[in-house]
Amino acid sequence: MKVSDFVATFAFAGFLCAIVAQVIYRYIGISMVWSEEVARLLNVYMVFFGLILVTAHNGHLRIDIIERSFRSPALLRALRVLHLTLALVFLLCLAWGGTKLTLSSWDHRLATLAWANHGMFYLPVVIGTLVSSALILLKLAPELAAGTPETREDHA
Repeated sequence: MKVSDFVATFAFAGFLCAIVAQVIYRYIGISMVWSEEVARLLNVYMVFFGLILVTAHNGHLRIDIIERSFRSPALLRALRVLHLTLALVFLLCLAWGGTKLTLSSWDHRLATLAWANHGMFYLPVVIGTLVSSALILLKLAPELAAGTPETREDHA
């Protein structure tokens, strides 16, 4: 988690610097054609490495009033399993699409940054969603194990 925290923080700081520099230089009358692409690239890295942190800390959006309305631990567990399963399916679909886009656009260079390519915009999507999917699987396993008959007999 420390790596994703560092990457997300660094990307945010770089994104902010690129945007502020672009505004300042625009008032001075100097054109920084590369700053928009750098800002966009860093924004994507910030979002998808931030996704890893959100997943690790259970920070995804959910309607907690529904959770509070259930009194049964079994229903709450079923709701958590449903929530985690839907998130996992969504993330895996996003990873699949991101992988296809990364591979198909890796050879296309950016217009203002000779060292960068379009695939670099999609790579954090793949990394962020796959790591988040692994974290969800780690959270889902105990939830599913808690509902199995063998586990319930051990606790009785």
